[in-house]
Amino acid sequence: MEAPKEPLKIFSSILLQEYVRLMTAAKFIKNNETEKTAHFKISAENYDKMMAEPLKTALLGLSLEYNREDALLSATPDDYFIEQFNNKIMCDVALTYAENYGKRYTEFMEFAD
Repeated sequence: MEAPKEPLKIFSSILLQEYVRLMTAAKFIKNNETEKTAHFKISAENYDKMMAEPLKTALLGLSLEYNREDALLSATPDDYFIEQFNNKIMCDVALTYAENYGKRYTEFMEFAD
């Protein structure tokens, strides 16, 4: 997985959902599996566009809460989600993704933890 050279300029609901998924997993792994919930800054407009996407496969196993006042999205994984990242390969994927793509979607969303 190669690190992108610049932030993404075109909005993609599916890519933002995958960002939420893998950044949430990476946070859980980096915090020695003690803190589950990850937070993201995202405008209400971008949140609504992301959630309007009919395909939400990347969000399976995540409970989402959005606070419009603070423009803060909270993603909390369930046990099924966490189990997937107990696998060394998936763990490495999440950590590499976080390192390479952590700032990729700053035009639309930012990791807030």
